[in-house]
Amino acid sequence: MSARKVTEAAYRQRRAALENAWRRPKPELALVGIRPADPDGPYLQSVLAWADRRDLGPLLDLLEAGCLSDAQRREVVALLRMLLMSRRKRGRYQRGANMRWGNPRYLCALLVELRKNAWREAHARRKIPVAIVKDLIAAAIRKVNGWAMMKGRRPLDPDETSADFQRVERILRDPKRLRL
Repeated sequence: MSARKVTEAAYRQRRAALENAWRRPKPELALVGIRPADPDGPYLQSVLAWADRRDLGPLLDLLEAGCLSDAQRREVVALLRMLLMSRRKRGRYQRGANMRWGNPRYLCALLVELRKNAWREAHARRKIPVAIVKDLIAAAIRKVNGWAMMKGRRPLDPDETSADFQRVERILRDPKRLRL
């Protein structure tokens, strides 16, 4: 037999199996580790109720009554964990305002805001000169560049003409509700 005939035969066999797959009955749920002494007992019936209808009521009743062995209790815990894991959201990334605290520009704006408040208290003046605000922004950028969170990232540029400096200024001009 040639390799081509073997491949064609395997292909025909696989195609026939797939075409008839919907006609075969579904395999029964194999409950691994459950070997009750009484096959009609309440534990097996409650596990089957959970497997068929996702009904946890009978299992919880048995657990509440305290008539389960240690092995059965561990199996119920495993079933509950499996149910919990099937409902848990996965693969989502963090969005919204909480993401801002991972952004070094927002941290610079927070530092500048704190330093501006300290300057106001020290000098008893409400209005801060523009030159001092620019110095505070540059100092905050240099401070954040030295933090561990900046390891492996491009450092922010403290120059007044840089995009990083201007972005921190823009964040400070925006209303606080947008940045905090």
